[in-house]
Amino acid sequence: MSEQHGPTGPENWAPVQGCIRALAERLEKGDPDGLVDMDRVLKVAEVVSQDAEPMALAGIMALILSPYCGEKYHEYADRLREAVSG
Repeated sequence: MSEQHGPTGPENWAPVQGCIRALAERLEKGDPDGLVDMDRVLKVAEVVSQDAEPMALAGIMALILSPYCGEKYHEYADRLREAVSG
C-alpha cells in the first residue's frame, strides 16, 4: 500500500491534512447552512495554519476548493475532508 502524499511532499503532508480538517471543522461549526464565502474560508485557513509548519499554509492554499454555486458550509467542509482522506 502506498502512502498518500500532498502537494508539499510527504514530509509536510500530515500538518496540511490537520489544518484542512481543522478548517473544515471551524467552517462547519460557525454556520453550517450558510453559503460559502471565500473571504471567510481564507481568513479561517490563515488562523488554523498559524501554529503549523511554515509550508502548511501553502499546502492548504493548494487544496482549498472553489465552492459550488449555492454550496453550504457543511457541504464544503465534507469536500475538504474528502480531499485529504486517504
